[in-house]
Amino acid sequence: MNNAGSVEPGVPGKVLCSLMYETTTWSILMPNLIGNETELLDFMKRSGFPVFHLSNMFFRDVQYAVRDYYRASEGKDIGTRKADELAAQVIADMEKRGILAPHSRNTWVLHHERYLVPKAAGKEAAADA
Repeated sequence: MNNAGSVEPGVPGKVLCSLMYETTTWSILMPNLIGNETELLDFMKRSGFPVFHLSNMFFRDVQYAVRDYYRASEGKDIGTRKADELAAQVIADMEKRGILAPHSRNTWVLHHERYLVPKAAGKEAAADA
């Protein structure tokens, strides 16, 4: 270390400080999506992803949606690795709260009545007749 107390290049402490800063930075960003599934799901729906009650949600779709969400809302390109990590955290949170039910290795079923498919007017009229 020099007199200012900073870590010299090549010293393991510098890597640790960088990792701590990165972890702190991402933990500040995460409240935007963790516990606020409608923010991401609404963004996915607006972006053209198929988001419907009882439909399949694929890991890769969530990963791309997280990446695109941060590009659009924060103006930051978080990259594929970070989007992968964040998507896993978002999915784990939604799974824990019963919003996503596991279907297979990288597929979940969405359980959120906000995303019910509206009934067609013609089908209602035929059912009433």
